[in-house]
Amino acid sequence: MVLVLLAAGFALIYRLLKEAWLQKELRNLAAVAFAAVAVYIVGMGVTYVFKFYEDEAVRLGSFTRYINIPVEMLFFILLACCLTLRKPCCENGLSRQATAAALAVFALFAPWNSLLNSVTRLHAQAAWQYQEEYIQMAERVQALCPNGTERVYVVASDSGGIEQVILRYRLRPIEVNESAWDVFIDGREEDRFTARRTFEEFAECIVQDYDYLVLYKTTSAFKKDYGALFANPEKMANQQIYRVDREAQKLVLVE
Repeated sequence: MVLVLLAAGFALIYRLLKEAWLQKELRNLAAVAFAAVAVYIVGMGVTYVFKFYEDEAVRLGSFTRYINIPVEMLFFILLACCLTLRKPCCENGLSRQATAAALAVFALFAPWNSLLNSVTRLHAQAAWQYQEEYIQMAERVQALCPNGTERVYVVASDSGGIEQVILRYRLRPIEVNESAWDVFIDGREEDRFTARRTFEEFAECIVQDYDYLVLYKTTSAFKKDYGALFANPEKMANQQIYRVDREAQKLVLVE
């Protein structure tokens, strides 16, 4: 729908221009721009089919973010046309009234909130506040892993996994599990980010392969399924760090 509206904008400017050569130039520009968008969309589709994991492709992961790229490109090209194809820049270009009307439409649809947040640095402040709890957690884990060779398993039950991804980045070079931040026993659908593991399978994975477990986000289902692996299951809560006691084959709360 947005692409149709942008195409209508090009068509409207085309009709308002008085010179045939200006119309021709605008028509050629629009043809090249929309051809580029078509190639981009086809390429994005091919990428989803051949490069994305199946679960991401099926749910069109990040599609809105990707499709915004060509849309914003067309938006700014159209805005540039309104500014350059006007009188007196072009003798037979858009009239002042037409230019004012076009700019009013742009003002109506422009992302003012994003612009304001960028100018006032509200985006940066919000990002810092959002990251603060991850930074604190990373510092707590790093204090327990002075050598940087330890292995840490991050659990973020019933989440999109952003917590695990951020911690994996912030804890480098400490090795963190790349997938399966959400483990479960019940019949929920499994993908590459989650794992259906029995208690024995999960316990063997943690005890044999990891030194610490970060319980960044837990749920009642996780506590019920795997609580017996923890030395004090009644104290399980979000944002806790556990040490793997291989001798007792338990997870011991370290702070």
